[in-house]
Amino acid sequence: MTTLPLQATAIAHVPADLPETMPVPGLGMVIDDAGTVHLLLACPDDAADRGPADTELLLTSNYGEPPRMIDDITKLTVFLTGDNLLHAVKITQAHYDAASVKNGQQPPQPDEALYAEHAYGLGLFTGLLSAICAPGAELQDAGALTGRKLPAQWPPEPELLSERTLWLLAEAPTGS
Repeated sequence: MTTLPLQATAIAHVPADLPETMPVPGLGMVIDDAGTVHLLLACPDDAADRGPADTELLLTSNYGEPPRMIDDITKLTVFLTGDNLLHAVKITQAHYDAASVKNGQQPPQPDEALYAEHAYGLGLFTGLLSAICAPGAELQDAGALTGRKLPAQWPPEPELLSERTLWLLAEAPTGS
């Protein structure tokens, strides 16, 4: 979608507005970050019955390693709550640790360095998602650019498009 370095849109805050601004049911992206191709699928999981937040953001990525197969991809999740992404990561981990205990498993000891690494990785992708899904972001329907169909409007409305649409960034987003 862009040659903008992925780090240029990194954020540390929780993008709590993504469930309202992201297309439903989610967004798939191909990100060329200085020659390293990231494949990313993102969707909000609005499951209020699960704990500390109403929405959990699910990110599935090859994390820049194109030969990865479906069973070897990275899944990142975070509840969209808390003061910043690091806090959100800790809240999310506590939720899953509690579920492990209920299932009779002992969760690993908290590791601040891993929390920080996870928050940084999430910040790269949530920053780009926030920039793309921000009001006024300019995306173009690739099918319409070829003249094969009428242009669809961004962001797409739920249940409006009966086909998948390839969107191209008109200009590189900036972090918010």
